[in-house]
Amino acid sequence: MRFELPDVLVKPSKEWRPLIGGTESLIEVRGITGFVRVRLPVRLSGGSSLRIGTWLRVGSETFRHVRDVFYEPAYATLEIEGSLANAMWPWGPDLLGATALARVRDPDEIPWIAESSQALLRSVLNEEWPHEEVFAAFRHAL
Repeated sequence: MRFELPDVLVKPSKEWRPLIGGTESLIEVRGITGFVRVRLPVRLSGGSSLRIGTWLRVGSETFRHVRDVFYEPAYATLEIEGSLANAMWPWGPDLLGATALARVRDPDEIPWIAESSQALLRSVLNEEWPHEEVFAAFRHAL
């Protein structure tokens, strides 16, 4: 499962439109905010897992740092604090804006969400979820 854009950029305000630029993994709204593509790992029943490609919203200063090290050796130790930029079912819109810490696991991949102080996201990261329920919710949301 992969979200193409952060929710707020699906239909951006006309003020933001001329300020948006970026790549498949990094999107900036110049002078306002930035978004970094991350993976959200979800453990599913039956021993399977789901990796959701989503976006982490970060401040402009954090965005510039991520952009500056993205293709550098320092990327391998990158940690990013931000908030989830997509609502996801079956958890609903309560995940949108959840605080998260993402870390690079492999320098050839995008960062993975590793921790959260928000209870629901922490639950998504640490609990096992019913395979059928999760996939049914994503099919319904599409």
